[in-house]
Amino acid sequence: IAALEADLPKNDKRTSTVRKRRACKTVVRDAEHLLESYPKAPNRYRVLGIMLETQKLVLNLESSDRNRNVLFDICERLVEAPDDYADLRLEADLLLSEKDLSLKNADVKTRAEALAELLQRYRDTPGEAKSLMMASQIAPKLDAVELEKNITRALDERFAGDLDVIRWRRGLRDSSYFSVVFTGTFTRTD
Repeated sequence: IAALEADLPKNDKRTSTVRKRRACKTVVRDAEHLLESYPKAPNRYRVLGIMLETQKLVLNLESSDRNRNVLFDICERLVEAPDDYADLRLEADLLLSEKDLSLKNADVKTRAEALAELLQRYRDTPGEAKSLMMASQIAPKLDAVELEKNITRALDERFAGDLDVIRWRRGLRDSSYFSVVFTGTFTRTD
């Protein structure tokens, strides 16, 4: 897995698009061979996570139906991951959900309901904070005001002290916008 991560192409402007695409496809093929060799390995979902990130790069470099289908195939395999890998599974779940909703020509209300259901599935998993952060960026586009309030409330109540969430919120908005909750007994003010 470390070798696969090391082989991921960097965002080097000196490298041509063709070389990046080839390097990405090589990583995906190597990961696929690894999965075929060890189909029941407990960490196979990490390999699928690497494949997902790499295939997204391939699709970004060359948008084609073939590359899109490979991406969706990886997503379908990754959504079967247990809750221990919820943070890796989340993006695959969102992509498949968007695909299904697009095929059905779903309206914004249906999309907001699907997003709320997805958040419920990720509650109390390692991917809950990430799901809330991603959903907080999607909900305004769906005009889901109530869902947006619920997401903000969940972030305030459940992840008030989470450093990653605080960094993300600070980078997204002015720090005066969100509340910072202090709890406990403080013996010093410095």
